Amino acid sequence: MKNWKRVFDLANEFYNLSPWNWMEETDIFGIKVPGEEDIHFASVMGSAKIHPSVAFYQGWPGLAKYWELQDVETHLGPDILLTTPHLLLSFSDWEGIEFSQRKIFRLLNYRPVNKNSWPEIKRIVPGFFPVSIDESETVKIAAILEQTLEVVKRAKHNKAFIHGEMHSDNTYLVRELLINGDSMNWKDQYRDIELKAVKYASTYNTGKLQQVLSFPAKTTMELDLRIMPIPVKEKNKPAYFSFILICTETKYGLILGTRTLTPFPRLDDLYNSLPAEFLELLIGAKISPAVVYVRNDLLYRLIQTCFEKHGMVIKLVEDLPQSDAAVKGLIGHLK
Repeated sequence: MKNWKRVFDLANEFYNLSPWNWMEETDIFGIKVPGEEDIHFASVMGSAKIHPSVAFYQGWPGLAKYWELQDVETHLGPDILLTTPHLLLSFSDWEGIEFSQRKIFRLLNYRPVNKNSWPEIKRIVPGFFPVSIDESETVKIAAILEQTLEVVKRAKHNKAFIHGEMHSDNTYLVRELLINGDSMNWKDQYRDIELKAVKYASTYNTGKLQQVLSFPAKTTMELDLRIMPIPVKEKNKPAYFSFILICTETKYGLILGTRTLTPFPRLDDLYNSLPAEFLELLIGAKISPAVVYVRNDLLYRLIQTCFEKHGMVIKLVEDLPQSDAAVKGLIGHLK
């Protein structure tokens, strides 16, 4: 239990320090925990005095996803962070804390200074419902929080060191434990992080593609991928969020078809399946696309890569009004 207490004490110190008063969400820095390959990239949130917290994005894929969220509007909805691998330290009143976490607080007789600042640390695996960390992770989390506090305390007086002397967009401050003989010390290191594009291995049936292209009915359509906001819990499976691939006719908003998808075994597998699922949707509706409007950048890249060479016209746009109306109706039926 002493490891849990250390984590909660550090979280309490972070809250009382209130670094969101001088840190911006984009003041990203890393922590390299001994024994782990991935760097955890910290982003302090709450500068707008809303939901103070700190996220730790996992490795370069998590960091790349973070910047993607800053640079483009993905339109996956408000739960887009659920597709980004990270740890999240947030603060809540007692009613907002999970039962398992409350039990630990009671065993430790722990009380935060502020009654509305009970700390909670969640692990977000893309596509799945956030889960509380377990005791096996507390030593690592304590190290991450210690180095986070080290950086934000120094940054209160001058943040320039976070971005380095060269101020390169690809250079990040990383706190790393360096071993020199018998001594071990955490030091500032500056690393060039290459944010590589995630490669997907989408497959589809060429026979089904030819079937779709042969349909006489040519329809201009919107195609969208959305996360359903209500988690699903099935026996012997972790709670997850389902996704919906929805196709609507552009003029009158008729729903041409939907495909409900799950993130098993990994969310990347769902992404890889999107071209094939799109074909199944079109076959079910017995239509061939005249023009496909898409606004989700990932969906656009996957569909374009597979089908544009076969003559499909696929356009990336900012708004899908018919899709939005259809999804709003579907979510309304779920509530």
